[in-house]
This record gives sequence, C-alpha cells and structure tokens, in this order.
Amino acid sequence: MKLNRTQVVGIIFLLIAAFFAAMTPSIHVIDGLYEPGPRIFPYLAEGIIALCSIIMIIQARGKEKDPKAAESKPYLDKAGWKRLGIASALMIIYAILLTVVGFLISTPIMTLAFIFVLSSGEKVNKIAAIIITAVLTLGIYFLFTELFSIPLPSGILF
Repeated sequence: MKLNRTQVVGIIFLLIAAFFAAMTPSIHVIDGLYEPGPRIFPYLAEGIIALCSIIMIIQARGKEKDPKAAESKPYLDKAGWKRLGIASALMIIYAILLTVVGFLISTPIMTLAFIFVLSSGEKVNKIAAIIITAVLTLGIYFLFTELFSIPLPSGILF
C-alpha cells in the first residue's frame, strides 16, 4: 500500500505525539502534589495531536484519485512558504517581546499579526480580529493568573 502525503504527515505527527508522551513522565512533580499535576496538559495535548493524526490518516485513504498528479503538486506554493517564514519569524519576535514587554502587551500585538499573516490574503474584518484578540488575550491571562495561579511574564520594562 502506497501512502499519500497527507498520510505521511499524519504518521509523522503521530510519532511526534508518541515521542512527547514518552518524555512527559520526566516532568518533575513536587512531592505531595497529587495527579493530575503538571503532566496533565502535555498528556492532553499529545492525545489531541495523536487523535487528529489518526483521523488525518484515515480520512486521507483513497482521497487522491491520481497519485502521480498529487505527488507532483507542491504542498506549499511560493506564497505559502512566505507565510510560513513570516509566521516563524513572528514566533521568534513574540518570544523576545514576552521577556521585554510582557504578556499583556506582546500577545495582542502578535495575535493580530498572526491573524493577518495567516489570512492568506483574504479580507479580514478588523473589528472581529480586535475582538478575538482581546478575548483570547484576556481569557488566557485570567485562566493562568486566576484559575491556575501561574504568573505570566510581565517583561523587564514593566
């Protein structure tokens, strides 16, 4: 049986999820802290990645009518590679901004940037993007600071 590209990507991500699942038990747990503890989120993420990978593999079976035509078609076109490069650069900039100006300033800026970069040139409703950015930023902030009691970076400038 010949695998198509979507199935190969699904298998790769399934292997990545399995690798991280094997590494998760090495996360240090403080004595007296009972499960679920700090390992719950990595396990949840790994489970979701594995489930999505399995669904991807199953759904891709028999989808490509002409395998030769599909193999010659690139996964990303020139614009796609450009967006991928910009998104990667934005992640590096975000990591730097987190340490300099903190979560509450860098996250909305970078979320808006990601929305516009990943829109693939389609028109984005600016008001909806701002609302999504505000809800996402404040939701993550309160989830971590209030519910989990985990401080988020405040930055060295503030």
